[in-house]
Amino acid sequence: MKKLDPRALLFFFFDFLASTAGFALLVAAVLSLFLAQRSAGSFSDIISGQLSLGSISYNQLIYNFVGLFILYLVLVLAWTVLYYMNYSYELTADSLKQQLGVISRKYTGVPYDNVQDVDIDQSVLMRIL
Repeated sequence: MKKLDPRALLFFFFDFLASTAGFALLVAAVLSLFLAQRSAGSFSDIISGQLSLGSISYNQLIYNFVGLFILYLVLVLAWTVLYYMNYSYELTADSLKQQLGVISRKYTGVPYDNVQDVDIDQSVLMRIL
């Protein structure tokens, strides 16, 4: 079985990033507010800007958010590498065989006789690579 070109890592990374970024930003924002609420006392204090002395500052809220987002980027990068390492394919005399999956493995074999059409769709990123 052959492996994909290493440049595919960039495509996988940006694809996973784009497909999960909205959810990750929402989770990071909620967790940041939760961490601030534990220190400040209530969400209304945080939202209205009336944080008491000794409670968490807006800077700390931003640091929490940025830290969680960096953790998200590291997890996406780790998932990308694992996905790339577990993706392989083979062109045989009569079919295309593909193996992929990090948590569960998927084996696909497509005989050439079943291929009716091939569409090639390249984004700007793929054209650069």
